[in-house]
Amino acid sequence: MAHDPFDGLVLPKRGLDRVFTLSLEETQRIIAAACEPYKTFYSILAETGIRGGEICALRVADLDLERAVVHVRQSVWRGQIQTVKSRKGNRRFPISAELVERLRDYLRTWRPNSLGLLFATKAGTPWDHSLVRKRKFHPLLKKLGIWQCGFHAFRHGNATLLDQIGAPMAVRLNRPGHAEAQTTMGYTHAVTADERRTADALGKILHAPARNEQNERPAEHPLTDMIQ
Repeated sequence: MAHDPFDGLVLPKRGLDRVFTLSLEETQRIIAAACEPYKTFYSILAETGIRGGEICALRVADLDLERAVVHVRQSVWRGQIQTVKSRKGNRRFPISAELVERLRDYLRTWRPNSLGLLFATKAGTPWDHSLVRKRKFHPLLKKLGIWQCGFHAFRHGNATLLDQIGAPMAVRLNRPGHAEAQTTMGYTHAVTADERRTADALGKILHAPARNEQNERPAEHPLTDMIQ
């Protein structure tokens, strides 16, 4: 050909239109305004950054509250429990003392089901996170005046907090369970001191009392000091 047919061609960028994330102040207001069992549901999403399908597949047996550790071993897809997305997705990480207490309170009123799920319907089946999002989460966001988003916004918010508190890269890769992190960083089955300090820092930030003034900026936190 006499000329380059692709000269001047500009391809659209994928997935860069808008990244939905929840700020710390928005997350605190959501948790404060929610009623159980959704308060615990949103608290887990905010602190751990796990996926909607993963939290709906959590079992009580996946909670080691004595050691303050959560295991992610399975997920829910279209109402069916299955294995997690990747080998890296099968993971564990510590949680804060604040989240441990919230889970203990929740379990006092938890109704057992045949699958031992932490969140189950009256029929004992896993929650459908899409229905929870549409029927419970979106109406709450509208009531609070927060831009409509999905549960993935908790993941983005969690990743932002991990960056702000200076969490080590190995911790930041392990918690969300990305497949590519397995070969890049690897992880051990022992809870490291870095992971424990990260969980403690997240708990102190996320479970602090929410501010009433919508226009008031959240107070600064000594984030870096908390993990050093």
